[in-house]
Amino acid sequence: MADRSGDTLAARLEALASLLPEFEAGGFACGEWRGGEEQRPGVIAMPWFALSEPVRRFVRTTYDEEWVLSDFAWTSWADTPEAQTLREDRDALAQATPEQLAKLLTMLIRRNKFVEGALAGDCESGLLTAVLRRADRLRRELAAAEA
Repeated sequence: MADRSGDTLAARLEALASLLPEFEAGGFACGEWRGGEEQRPGVIAMPWFALSEPVRRFVRTTYDEEWVLSDFAWTSWADTPEAQTLREDRDALAQATPEQLAKLLTMLIRRNKFVEGALAGDCESGLLTAVLRRADRLRRELAAAEA
């Protein structure tokens, strides 16, 4: 991740953390599967996952705030113990650094372009919410350190 000032990091963390209330709200939905219907005899539309508006905002925010890294070999990183631990161990994710969050977010967002519904699974498992919680905690810790 590029070297960034504390203020910029604080703003980037705030942008992610601001999404947390919607993800934790009752009735929150990640989206829904669409398609799969027969269009005409023998022709079936490929199923696809339509992300909900909060999840679409999440994806836009990761790009807008440069959490999705352009110079990162995410496909190689995805199979590393670090990546697997961050995805599967909520305690480890709760200790992630901003750089680790950027790597994880890059992998999750980019993988969804190749695996339909991957981000939906990450959302439904609570992984995206856990990422937002970590961003919120990092934001609060940074603010406390600057106070």
